[in-house]
Amino acid sequence: MFGVIFGTICLVALFATVRHRHYGYALGAPFGFRRHGHYGHPPWAVRFARERRRWFLRSLFERLDTTPGQEKVIMKGIDALSMQMETGRRELRQVRRQVAQAVGSEVLDEAVLGAALERVEDLMAKTKLELTQALTEVHAALDGEQRRQLSELIAEGPHGRDFSSSRGGWE
Repeated sequence: MFGVIFGTICLVALFATVRHRHYGYALGAPFGFRRHGHYGHPPWAVRFARERRRWFLRSLFERLDTTPGQEKVIMKGIDALSMQMETGRRELRQVRRQVAQAVGSEVLDEAVLGAALERVEDLMAKTKLELTQALTEVHAALDGEQRRQLSELIAEGPHGRDFSSSRGGWE
């Protein structure tokens, strides 16, 4: 009898978890303890995103046949660009609040709107600079064949080819 009750409880928890896509958080945080990572995501989701990026890069490094030194340069560029993008997301949230403030007043506050748009332009300039620096460093680190393969990936996009499989991939 106890096994049937326990099995039913486990089955209900499994369905709730799958339905809500909050693995481990289906019935609320364990013991009322709720800890979230970046942007309100649970820590496991942040770890999963890092592991997915690491898997993608490992596959990229294998396809390009990079050396450890080249991998270090590529990782440095990606990390710098990721930090800039995260800073940009935070900055855009503040800009959104400024735009809402300008629009929400009785008369459109052009000074606040202009300041918000200047922040966006500054952010875009910083992001362009960071992207240019990262691509320059990666370009210098790779040889001709590796650059050609990387350019094909960039041209076709992440879903252009079956990047992960050995058949039909980059040959």
